[in-house]
Amino acid sequence: RDDARDAQLTLLAAARAARLPVIHAHLRFSPGHAPLGRAQFGLRAAIQAHDVWTGDGAEPGEGFEPLPGEHVLSGRTGASAFCGTELDRYLRNNGIERLIVAGFAAHVCVLATLIQAHDLGYTAVVPHESTAAFTPEQHRLFIEQIAPHFGWIKPLAATLDHLERRAAAVAAVHGFLDALRAGDTRALATLLDPELRVEGVMDGAWCRWDRPTYLERVRRLRRSMPLAAHRKL
Repeated sequence: RDDARDAQLTLLAAARAARLPVIHAHLRFSPGHAPLGRAQFGLRAAIQAHDVWTGDGAEPGEGFEPLPGEHVLSGRTGASAFCGTELDRYLRNNGIERLIVAGFAAHVCVLATLIQAHDLGYTAVVPHESTAAFTPEQHRLFIEQIAPHFGWIKPLAATLDHLERRAAAVAAVHGFLDALRAGDTRALATLLDPELRVEGVMDGAWCRWDRPTYLERVRRLRRSMPLAAHRKL
């Protein structure tokens, strides 16, 4: 589990560097676990029997504390991060269709979330080193036999490589916009390339940018710039 925890922290840092939306799916109950009712079996009964996810026991582990602006789901009552929460509405309202799922335990909460994401029409990727089960056999069964029916099971290294490339693109896009805001005419030269293609964040959402997109962004920036900056552009 320590290896999986380290992998999760590495993945979390890479997602933040790539400026992807980070969603925290904690379980949190008041004493007595009233929303679960009088469960007689399964995860709901186990939560009540062991009196977990209340008080300090519901706080995120060290290193997993949400940063300002990161969304923390509320009302979760089941194994799936979708159960009782606003996750589906949050994703649809923000135009998010692809997910990276990590956490514990692989054969319970991760699997439940993966199945529901699949059934709701989302594409999910699970970097398998960022999950763990109660036993190696359970984890292997999850990775090899069950999870591939509901999502993409990928090595952590492949996911990190993808996120690093996105982070570089984000940095390039923001550097370009900063140059435009400063009235740097050299930045405008890149707009002359009709084959210009770059991925980045615009207005809080990830999208692919091409030359027309950049030009529209320039027009919008011009409207918000002081007159002196207009003359430079």
